[in-house]
Amino acid sequence: MKKLYIATLILCISIFTHISCSERKVPKDLISYINKVKEAGISEVGEFQVKAVAYILSGATQISFRYDSLAGSYLPMYVSTVCPNPESDTKEEIEKKQIRLNLSDKISYELKKFADIDSSGFVSTEEATRFRSIIEFGFLVNQLIGEDKNNLYLIAAASRKDTTTARKDIEEYLNLARKIRESGISGVPIFRF
Repeated sequence: MKKLYIATLILCISIFTHISCSERKVPKDLISYINKVKEAGISEVGEFQVKAVAYILSGATQISFRYDSLAGSYLPMYVSTVCPNPESDTKEEIEKKQIRLNLSDKISYELKKFADIDSSGFVSTEEATRFRSIIEFGFLVNQLIGEDKNNLYLIAAASRKDTTTARKDIEEYLNLARKIRESGISGVPIFRF
């Protein structure tokens, strides 16, 4: 009898929840937002991640890595090369910076297809975050190789990865970098490992 009472109570709660949820109307601004994201083919955070990569590849942002003894790994540092300084930039320098910004936008559009890891036609936040992570990891490895630290153990330690993951990520990066280069986008380093 007790089991029947509990089952009836659960059934009543789930029916009430279903009725109250189905009566709610979806706000028009939410529907509009969802449609804009679908139309763009990329989540908002995903777009930010892909644009960050585009800025790096176009030279609008310089990326380098510094060893942080507290973290025990290398951390990225970003420097903008396109922020105008009205007091010291010449007109030509400002125009060059604008060209780099425009190039970043063009590259960003092209990079979406590489960030769409599952080839679904939509770039999720997770896919774009992984895309940026792999690209930045490739820049880290390239810097470490330039510092004669091209040992897998050193690279794994510098990036806080185990050696298996580091090797897999290096391979993933090099495959991705080659595809990006083949598409006509430069700025992505390719190294021998």
